[in-house]
Amino acid sequence: NKGNVVITGTKIKKSAVKIVIPNKIDGKTVEEIANRAFSGHERLRSVTIPETVLVIGEEAFYETPALEEIKVAKDNPNYTTAEGNLYNKDISYLVWVTADVTETFVIPATVRSMSRLAFSSCKKLTSIHIQTNGKNPQESFNIGTLFNDNFSQCTSLRGIWVDVDHPYYLSTDGVLFTRDGKRLLAVPPAFNQKNYVVPYNVQEIGGFSFSGCYKIETVTI
Repeated sequence: NKGNVVITGTKIKKSAVKIVIPNKIDGKTVEEIANRAFSGHERLRSVTIPETVLVIGEEAFYETPALEEIKVAKDNPNYTTAEGNLYNKDISYLVWVTADVTETFVIPATVRSMSRLAFSSCKKLTSIHIQTNGKNPQESFNIGTLFNDNFSQCTSLRGIWVDVDHPYYLSTDGVLFTRDGKRLLAVPPAFNQKNYVVPYNVQEIGGFSFSGCYKIETVTI
């Protein structure tokens, strides 16, 4: 790519637990990590990204069940990390949450959107909390009504919670709805009810809303 380097994968999937990406390889600048570059690396625990990397594929770390932290150079212009998780520079976009996250993950108030598979490695995660942007509520987290299967691989997730003053979303018993309660968006996979009764005011059930819900046996509409 114009004489620069794109990281497309690694040949050391069976042994490496830490990978430090250099800013140059053979004198050429490392500028990109391709989509699924580290996918399937079951022993990968830590990745360090230099300031030269300007593009990271959103599924670069897909299926990395041992990944505990992602580190990014402080002077990288496009990316940063907080508690080992990957964001764009101003923390308005959540790129990746590592498999090491357990119990509750609080989406920072500045985050407005996220990648579809951001939580796909979070098998231990039990709760997600979506905050309201206190300085500018209209810039709060909002990925619309098309949640697809964003949380379906979070097999321990029991609740998705939202600040009560959030302008776009509502949570009832850990189930996510649009603010007006008329569209059901996501039921957490480990939701602990065998028989779920959809609230009477719901007019639409979103696609993949019950994706991964292995404990629910019946749904009453």
